[in-house]
Amino acid sequence: MSGSTSQKKISWRTLPSIRIDVGRDTSLGTATFSKAKVDCSLLRSCSKWGTVSKPSPQAVGLFYLKISIYQPPDCRLRYVEAKAEVDPSDSIGVGRGPYISVSHPGQICGQPWREAIQTQYEIRPHGEGAGFGGDLGGVSRSADFERQYRWNFTLQRHPDDRGEYTKLAWKWEAQGRGASVAFERPIHAAMVVGHDNAPFTIQTHITGKFESRRHGWRHLMFAPAEGRVVPLEPDSTIAPEDLTETIGGLQQAMEEENRLQVPVEMLDFR
Repeated sequence: MSGSTSQKKISWRTLPSIRIDVGRDTSLGTATFSKAKVDCSLLRSCSKWGTVSKPSPQAVGLFYLKISIYQPPDCRLRYVEAKAEVDPSDSIGVGRGPYISVSHPGQICGQPWREAIQTQYEIRPHGEGAGFGGDLGGVSRSADFERQYRWNFTLQRHPDDRGEYTKLAWKWEAQGRGASVAFERPIHAAMVVGHDNAPFTIQTHITGKFESRRHGWRHLMFAPAEGRVVPLEPDSTIAPEDLTETIGGLQQAMEEENRLQVPVEMLDFR
């Protein structure tokens, strides 16, 4: 390609909407896909230790996650996914161990980009008879339809071999086509972890696939095989707070928080 164009270089860590490791917040995992950047952070400054009273009294931690994704138009991600697992800090500990009881939001779909498509086809009847054979004329038809492209985010809990929900998986899938394939925004999520007042860890690693115009599809893994491990210990210096009501409204709170990130974008929560 002849000639060159100057383009302003964007540093993803300086963008106001992608603040990482500010104050007490902790990055659970990061990944770099060419020019695209992803970070999953635990917002310690917002998270809380407390209890829930239903269905039975339990000691829990309410943790808020901030998943920051920066995708420039010339380096398109196909998808990014992360797997996090909670484990007891003491391998010889007794009791149930840490488990994830609640997580939100389950699914977010971005505002659709619509593509109008027109197809044309021709019908040519064919006839055969005594001393005659051939086409009987043709009729042209056209059909109009619309395709929609949107980014998609899912968050799900998964059980371990004992049937306890100790694993949390999230996946972001790119829009694929459209004028707005560039993506720069955080996605907020939350999870509730029961812990029996014992310390535990969160282990996270991120993988993904991206498409570059030069190299096509590639599958890249970032971070060691064991992932990043972050220790957490219940705060015993303060009286436990009853989080039953807060957790009951967690789904609505996460929907509102995600809508506030880009107010002009119409999100679909499922």
